[in-house]
Amino acid sequence: MSGTELKLETAIVVGELYINNGAWKFNAIASGFHGGLSALCSHYGIVVIEEESSEVVSPR
Repeated sequence: MSGTELKLETAIVVGELYINNGAWKFNAIASGFHGGLSALCSHYGIVVIEEESSEVVSPR
């Protein structure tokens, strides 16, 4: 991956680290998600509960 493939993604999975038959293994994935961490979690079946922000942001 040269870095030009991911343009709109706001979260990525670079790879997975796991143990197979007692040996550590790494598998490169480079999967991008448009929608941030919430989209990435949803892809793996994790329900994300958004909290309402009480912070008021005023324009400068």
